[in-house]
Amino acid sequence: MKTPGNICCACGYRHLKLPQLSASGGASHEICPSCGFEPGFTDDEKGQTFEQWRAQWVAKGMAWFSSGQARPVDWNPVRDLHALLSRKRPVLPAIRLQRAAELRQRAQDVK
Repeated sequence: MKTPGNICCACGYRHLKLPQLSASGGASHEICPSCGFEPGFTDDEKGQTFEQWRAQWVAKGMAWFSSGQARPVDWNPVRDLHALLSRKRPVLPAIRLQRAAELRQRAQDVK
């Protein structure tokens, strides 16, 4: 079992080498091997928030992202995500609100 390190803000993976964001706001650019989120690129270049990335990752089945790093034996994305969400403001209601807004927009586009 690996010793916990820094936590991914998107999926809750507990073994990152660096904090994703520094106190000054700088990004580590360390790609999370669990979900693939890269601070400084995914958020700044692609314009996706942690929550948006998380929603896509969950919708795709929460698969291990890295092909170059072996999945830890104790890796449990459900546990990690639950721990992350219990520490922070719940994100799932925000995802539901976002989906509801998207559905409303689609309905308006059809009219």
